[in-house]
Amino acid sequence: MTKEEAYLFFSFTDEDELEEVYEQQLFDYKQFFISKNPIRKVFRAKVQKMKKMHEAYLLLEGEEANEGDFEKISFSFESKTIEDTFNHAHFVRNQFKQKIQFAKSARELEFIISNYIEFQTKYLQSWIEIDLENDETVLVSKEPDVMGLLKAIRSCKEIGIRTFVDLKEKAEEKNENIFLKMLLMEAKRLSLLRKMELNE
Repeated sequence: MTKEEAYLFFSFTDEDELEEVYEQQLFDYKQFFISKNPIRKVFRAKVQKMKKMHEAYLLLEGEEANEGDFEKISFSFESKTIEDTFNHAHFVRNQFKQKIQFAKSARELEFIISNYIEFQTKYLQSWIEIDLENDETVLVSKEPDVMGLLKAIRSCKEIGIRTFVDLKEKAEEKNENIFLKMLLMEAKRLSLLRKMELNE
């Protein structure tokens, strides 16, 4: 990257302190990653833009501080029950959002997002693939309300739907249970997201 190119990726005025501009742009990236559903293709594209911004800042401002190694967040989707899987994912996702919030540099944020994408891929794989034959449109980027989905999961557990295998079996039957429908639509949304990743 040349100095002329750096101005394209890191805009500022003569009155600006470059470090303050960098921190503001980093904050904007953090807000994006915290507020958006972690779709791999979208997040990777955003990370590439952030890396360009970071590279431009270093070229204009000077050397990068030595931050050492970063620590990954660990996760495991071994449980076959829907509730355990969902609760674990919700807990880990909040850990990621907290780490994103306190990231001190684009380099650290890039590391966290890579780990976050890995987590999301494993979460998608933990759900059994369901292809519902209905006309209801699913927006893959729109996550359902967390408490509403948790209520649906627990209500379905009361009628014997505890595992992903149970859910798969019910998907093949006609059922008017509103909570089961909500859960099946989420399974469909995650199945579509999973297919999107496989087709990248």
